[in-house]
Amino acid sequence: MEIGNKKILRQYYSILYKLLGVNIDFVSADGEILKLCEYERFNDFCKLVRTTEKGRKACDACGQEAMRQARLTGRSVIYDCHAGLVDIAIPLFVNQRFIGCLASGQILKRFPTETSFLALWKRLSALRLDERQLRKRYFTTPVLAEEKLQALVDLVALIGNYMVESESKLLFLAEFNERNKISAVRQYIERHYQKKLSVGKVASLVGLSSSRFSHLFKNEVGAGFVNYVNRYRIEKAKELLTASELTVTEIAYTVGFQSLPHFNRIFRKIERCAPNIYKKAEKVKTKAENV
Repeated sequence: MEIGNKKILRQYYSILYKLLGVNIDFVSADGEILKLCEYERFNDFCKLVRTTEKGRKACDACGQEAMRQARLTGRSVIYDCHAGLVDIAIPLFVNQRFIGCLASGQILKRFPTETSFLALWKRLSALRLDERQLRKRYFTTPVLAEEKLQALVDLVALIGNYMVESESKLLFLAEFNERNKISAVRQYIERHYQKKLSVGKVASLVGLSSSRFSHLFKNEVGAGFVNYVNRYRIEKAKELLTASELTVTEIAYTVGFQSLPHFNRIFRKIERCAPNIYKKAEKVKTKAENV
């Protein structure tokens, strides 16, 4: 899906820029930057910071780390950049394949003051920027309070994921006509395991009754639908326990479980240990391998 070419996205995000002064861009999985609306990609403050090599490298490093976290967790990331502004990275996936992030922000959560500017000036002293220019641009940086910032994230994510979901449904239907129903369902689970899944809902997608679907699924896969979904979610949880800093609770909900006790119970049943024990063991193993 060439999201940068979606005309409706450009229209939505250009409107948001006019309303809030906040730009939105798309960075593909391989780092390609696409201009989603007709305005400048960076606000005046950021453009000044990026005139220095050190500033530009620091900006890029912040963005890359946020993109990595968004890709790993599947969640939007709101973070403070090296220059003290707030940025956003919103991951997009098509058929569970990470295609990139919608990037926005370059804003302040609070109205700038002389005190906050002096702290910022000290923070960026190594860049040797023009103080007068930095001050002017800092005091004209867009401001969004916490509540409005979250609303912006929700709206941008909603629009982006609506486009992606439409694309996913089309791909699912195309594959459905080419492959057997159970294979199509397994791919559907891989794409939507983070959501609430039920036998009835999935059976209806392939035009089968719940009982008929359950019988076919177990014969084809060798496990019941619920057990298969749980095992898939636990595999994803193990990846996050090993490679992320998310808490066990956050991981449980990220991979689609509706409660922590249920997640703990299923994890123990499959892995024969508690999630936190598994996490510690993997850290010890990784540390030993790196010695």
